[in-house]
Amino acid sequence: MPHGFRFPRQDLLEPGTRTGEVLLEDFDRGVVVTLGGEVNAAEDAYVIKDVPGVSAPPEFEGIPVYFAFPDEVLQDLILPCWVVRRDSITPAMSRWHQGLHPYKIPAPGAVAVDVKNPITGEVTASGFSKYEQKTQAAPFDLLYNIQIRARYRNNLRVPAMKMLTFTLRQYQPYTQVLVMDSEQKRRSYDAFMETPSAQDTQSNVEDREIRFNVTLRVEAELDLNDPFVQNAMTETTLNLQTI
Repeated sequence: MPHGFRFPRQDLLEPGTRTGEVLLEDFDRGVVVTLGGEVNAAEDAYVIKDVPGVSAPPEFEGIPVYFAFPDEVLQDLILPCWVVRRDSITPAMSRWHQGLHPYKIPAPGAVAVDVKNPITGEVTASGFSKYEQKTQAAPFDLLYNIQIRARYRNNLRVPAMKMLTFTLRQYQPYTQVLVMDSEQKRRSYDAFMETPSAQDTQSNVEDREIRFNVTLRVEAELDLNDPFVQNAMTETTLNLQTI
């Protein structure tokens, strides 16, 4: 995936079709994939290949990408690498739209019905006996910390600087994150890069390490409710009231 690549603003979802679910792990995976991560041949880790100016560690197909929780301490990391952490999950009520339904489709087992005028027998509407619907997903802001870690000596910071440039090209101040839902449909969500910072460490001469942190805020949504089935009106009645 070339850095600087931008996904379409619109979701590739057809009207009137069942939409999949998006959960927290889908956004975790999406942040890594949008950065350029792909599963290596052993299918046990994500790596980013072809980072200009940076050589992959021995026996790796690319620069490894680790995912960690905020308080988790990762040891024995292979450098250079990226470490992605999800720092916070905050409800975004300004984007909440109560009562909306992403889709409405015939439910499994539904039969086609015609609604007729009880007097003339004319068909006034056609549809199905029951429909499946899903409640609108709940909006959240997800805050991610993308950490760049590389060892250097004699103040040569070239690998880390190249990795920082690669990250900033992909995640610019106004950007997007690609997410695949449970139906394997592609979605894109607005995201904002905030506050790149340097956090160098040096426990001893042999372990000099440079770190850059890039904060990413994703305007996400999480499906917290299962789809439900509702019966449809299949006939009309006529009330005749005598005076």
